[in-house]
Amino acid sequence: MPMPRPMIEADRDPADNVAALFARMDGLGKTQALYYRGCEVGHDGLLDRAQRWQQLLGAEGVGPGKVCAFLGDFGPGTVSLLLAIVRLGAVAMPLTASAKPNLSELLSIAGAEWLVQFGDGGDFAGAKVEVISGTSRNPLVERFQAAGHPGLIVFTSGSSGRPKGILHDFEKILAKFSVTRPG
Repeated sequence: MPMPRPMIEADRDPADNVAALFARMDGLGKTQALYYRGCEVGHDGLLDRAQRWQQLLGAEGVGPGKVCAFLGDFGPGTVSLLLAIVRLGAVAMPLTASAKPNLSELLSIAGAEWLVQFGDGGDFAGAKVEVISGTSRNPLVERFQAAGHPGLIVFTSGSSGRPKGILHDFEKILAKFSVTRPG
């Protein structure tokens, strides 16, 4: 009887990549995921925060294909928010404080529909969710939404002086990490 061949990346259903990420994190429990401002945060802590974000954003209407921007320090608050956005099948657009001068332009380029801004604590309690009205739909994002995958929009400074956004398929990003490697 022939041995079954091992599953390779091309065999995986892309939707399995998000589920695999969350299952792996769940299995890691309290082991350290982040170190932020002198504190360790376990995988379970990130997942708990992500669950709260998922409930809040879902109630706000964030869902598959919707663009949700967030502005804050990269710590437990923003990482758990990113996880929630991915789990909701939406498109995440992370920004740092350096984006504030161009914030309106960046939100418009991406067609962002929500903006989450973090306070000084950088976590759930100090965050503010704002619905953005009047932003135009980005044709590239609209075509991407047909795939039904979560996305990630990142901006470069733009050598021409104008910001340029890059839209990534989060499922494909996660496919690179489908094989567990040593930490």
